[in-house]
Amino acid sequence: MKKIIILTFCVLGYTLGQAQVNTEKQKANELLQKATNAYNNEFYELALEYYKEANTYYPKYFDAGAYNNMGNSYAELGNNNQAITCYQKAISINPNFAMAYYNMGVSYTELGNYNQAITCYQKAISINPNFAMAYNNMGVSYTELGNYNQAIICYQKVISINPNDAEAYYNMGLSYAKLGNYNQAITRYQKAISINPNFAMAYYSMGNSYTELGNYNQAITCYQKAISINPNDAKAYCNMGNSYAKLGNYNQAITCYQKAARLGEKTLKTF
Repeated sequence: MKKIIILTFCVLGYTLGQAQVNTEKQKANELLQKATNAYNNEFYELALEYYKEANTYYPKYFDAGAYNNMGNSYAELGNNNQAITCYQKAISINPNFAMAYYNMGVSYTELGNYNQAITCYQKAISINPNFAMAYNNMGVSYTELGNYNQAIICYQKVISINPNDAEAYYNMGLSYAKLGNYNQAITRYQKAISINPNFAMAYYSMGNSYTELGNYNQAITCYQKAISINPNDAKAYCNMGNSYAKLGNYNQAITCYQKAARLGEKTLKTF
């Protein structure tokens, strides 16, 4: 009988212990779900409160994904240093977490630490060789460092993974323009527009390349198209004014400059 009592006690203790574990796990999951919901609804501070509570009371259930999402909340609030700390925690738990490396790269990019960002993107790509966004952002970082040829290689890789990536074509166009190869830039802008006909910045940048080539009429056409998509683009009006001035159409140039000035003033008042 004594053995039966001990056995019964052990089973009961195990059952109670398991119930406590299940309860803790359930509470942790509830907090993490609340955090996710808050994040998805752009309540980033509230999301952080839930993440912190879950991490404080139920740390063993705070996994790599939770640290990654917590980092995203910090990043959305502009606290990229704290975000990086979270991503590093996520990676320490899961060294093959490509998205955490990518997100850390984004935060380093926001901080202007482009070399460190590139290192993160490279690590993400080593884990996931088809990580198109990592290639694209790595190209942006190379562009910021003035390494336009390396940036172009990155954008070409993006396109090899996703041939319909308008942003990659656009970014490649910007790099070609920085190298003074305006015809190649125009070709890439045209491709971006063929994928996304409402790509206002592609029209604007194509106008700039036509301006550099001295083709002011074609530049004006591009600026007009950019403005038809984004009527509040002060830079497009200003550059269109420059093109009209180059053609000797000063009245039309003045009209463009006046419109640009009004939009610029409106922007200043907004801020």
